[in-house]
Amino acid sequence: GKRMPGIIPIMSDSIAHLQNHLAHYQMEVDKPDAIIEPSLGRVNLFDFHKAAILIEEGRKATEAMLAGEAFNSLESRARP
Repeated sequence: GKRMPGIIPIMSDSIAHLQNHLAHYQMEVDKPDAIIEPSLGRVNLFDFHKAAILIEEGRKATEAMLAGEAFNSLESRARP
């Protein structure tokens, strides 16, 4: 039959779910000027061995955001 997940995957998924809800709530309360969303695929809480790949994905997503129209309109907007 189908094997049940262990406590670590369950806790990891629960923490990720909670962080996702908190992030969405915080973004509603304090709207960000820009959002960077790197393509992370299926990354788990303990995937430290994927750091170099994840950092590279973050770099690519940051460069794409900075080159985008949304960011350029932010730069031209005066800040209080």
